[in-house]
Amino acid sequence: MGLATSRQHKDVASPKSLMTISLVTSLTLVAMVLVLAWGRGNHNDAAETEDGRSLQSAAARELLLQTRELEGLAAAAPRNGQWPTLPDARKFTHVFVVDIAKNSAVSGLKEFGQAADYKPFAPLLKGLLAALRDDSRPALRGALADGGVDAASEQATTNVGAYIALENVGYAASIVAIADLGLDAAAARVNGARVVALVGLRRLDSEFLNRIASNAGIGALGVVAQPSGDAGLASAIVEGSGGRAFFEWRADRPGDRLVGQIGTMLVSFAALFAGLLAWRTTTGLVDSESKAKRLAGHDLLSGLPNRLLFTDILEIELEKIEEQGGALALFYIDLDRFKEINDSFGHEAGDRVIVAVARRMQETLRATDTVARFGGDEFAILQPNVKSLYDSEQLARRVLAALREPFDIGDNQVRVGASIGMALGPADARDGEVLMHCADLALYRAKTAGRNRFVVFNQTMVAQHEQRRTTEQELRFAIDNDQLVVYYQPIVSIDGRKLVGVEALVRWNHPVRGMVPPSEFISLAESRGLILPLGEYVLRQACKDARLLGGIRVAVNVSAIQFRHRNFVQTVENMLAETGLDPARLELELTEGVVVDDADEAENAMIDLRAMGVRLALDDFGTGYSSLIYLRRFAFDKIKIDRSFLESVESTGESAIIVHSVVHLGRALGLTVTAEGIETPEQHRFLQALGAHELQGYMFSRPVPVQQIIAICENNYVMPPPIPVYPDDEVKTAAPSPAPLAGAA
Repeated sequence: MGLATSRQHKDVASPKSLMTISLVTSLTLVAMVLVLAWGRGNHNDAAETEDGRSLQSAAARELLLQTRELEGLAAAAPRNGQWPTLPDARKFTHVFVVDIAKNSAVSGLKEFGQAADYKPFAPLLKGLLAALRDDSRPALRGALADGGVDAASEQATTNVGAYIALENVGYAASIVAIADLGLDAAAARVNGARVVALVGLRRLDSEFLNRIASNAGIGALGVVAQPSGDAGLASAIVEGSGGRAFFEWRADRPGDRLVGQIGTMLVSFAALFAGLLAWRTTTGLVDSESKAKRLAGHDLLSGLPNRLLFTDILEIELEKIEEQGGALALFYIDLDRFKEINDSFGHEAGDRVIVAVARRMQETLRATDTVARFGGDEFAILQPNVKSLYDSEQLARRVLAALREPFDIGDNQVRVGASIGMALGPADARDGEVLMHCADLALYRAKTAGRNRFVVFNQTMVAQHEQRRTTEQELRFAIDNDQLVVYYQPIVSIDGRKLVGVEALVRWNHPVRGMVPPSEFISLAESRGLILPLGEYVLRQACKDARLLGGIRVAVNVSAIQFRHRNFVQTVENMLAETGLDPARLELELTEGVVVDDADEAENAMIDLRAMGVRLALDDFGTGYSSLIYLRRFAFDKIKIDRSFLESVESTGESAIIVHSVVHLGRALGLTVTAEGIETPEQHRFLQALGAHELQGYMFSRPVPVQQIIAICENNYVMPPPIPVYPDDEVKTAAPSPAPLAGAA
């Protein structure tokens, strides 16, 4: 067996040798084609040149014969004003007596037109008449030079001829010069005579042209004023024509015949070689095609099926269900925090995580299940032959559990996690594309619900999706058409009596729904690419309104997307210049999410903003996992204690300890400490005792229009009496809770 295999490999050329043979053969064929093309052109050019010479000789001969006929007429020039009628003259189309000096007809022979018929021919014959002045005969040359000849001298004659074309009608033109000794007794004369020429024109009819073509041994002949440019026609100017007419004929092309003969042989050889090569490489091509198909349907990094192949498999399984019954589950999976791995450890590390994720998911599946990678951190699983929803939920739990375990990247361990959306076929949809859309909607719900979980699709998600799409369109319109308003929530001194600043919060004044709080549209704006125009609107309006509020500061929340935009710093600078606001009165509130993704870029932007004089506050302090690191690295002016620590400060000791630590940490670092969410006198007294600097919450004021803030400023910044808000308070339950504008206001 081994020997047979070895012999087979020796007898069969390797792909490399086949490539070499193919290359050499191809180059040889190309060289032969180039030589053949060169020979074809040379043969055709030589044949055309020879045809031109033959044509010139034949055409000159016919013109000479015609000119001699005209000389016969000239020899009988009248001395009493009358021209004889000769039989040979009937071959001419026109015959004129022309004054050589003036290039105008004196008269025409009555059988061949009037003198006026000469006019269109005059420009074409001007050069020929001028040539008569260069004639070597002394008698004619003297007559032309002196204006006449001696009456007693011998009559002088000379001639010229050419082929001309008038509006693509060809003529053979012959001219014979004579001394007029008696043609017109009334005409003025010099020395008793003047020099005229007899001009004879014959239209080139088929008889004339065929005679030239026959004598030249060429095909059908024509006469034109300019060559037509037809690739199959040859053209030439007959010697002496003065460039006034071109002969065209169907050229003989022996080179084309040569190419036809040899080309047939080359094509036959190439076809034979191609056939042999195709026969030899059939097996290799089949293998290559099979490999290409596999690669076309699989993700190169993970080796999993890609979206295209997965979609085909899904359609096949749905067809089986249509014919045989049953059910399947479709899972859409997005990795959580995968971008952080790429940013922190590089894309190579991210690729290793993708491969590891693919392997773990495969280990959780049955042999009949299919997992695919759609790209980036997006995966999908197809679970056919589903018996119950419980089976699919168990698979989702196994996948989540597998992906919660840390991944090793060199000496580091990272955690990823995942969000999963699940849809069932045919219960949710019988069409593959629709079913994938259902799974995508469920995935969106899983991500917005907090991630690291799975959500099963239900039909209410479709209506919610449509509502989100409608809301998105309306929000775009609202931004463009000034349906947004900015409210301001007061920030007060620790005693609760004096207004020291405000926080800008955007509201949507919907024409039908009324005032829409930011909690209902901010996340939508961030996911649909509207946060930048929305954030710029709020920032601009807050800067404008701040000029009406005396000397207090105006705080504006900035989303991570907005802050990371490359033009954010320039946008802030432009708006300060546009509104004329003192930069020291603008305070930008940033969350940890703003700086966590790219600390270096964030630090550079913050340095530029601080250089302008803009203040920076760290919002929701204590809710992240590395706030102390950011306080040490970034130059914040203020920290804001999140409301979540104050909601349970009275009932548990842990929250009180955290708030106490945050206040003292801020004071130790020289930062202003502001507490949010103050609703009761107990919370107020607790923060007073700790030494916080500023307070903000419903107890002092809800977000209000700018006119109410202006009224407080005009009252020496004195706040109205506080109103405690308790859980069972009717005011609190009747009004929506004011969500900070994370990313826009």
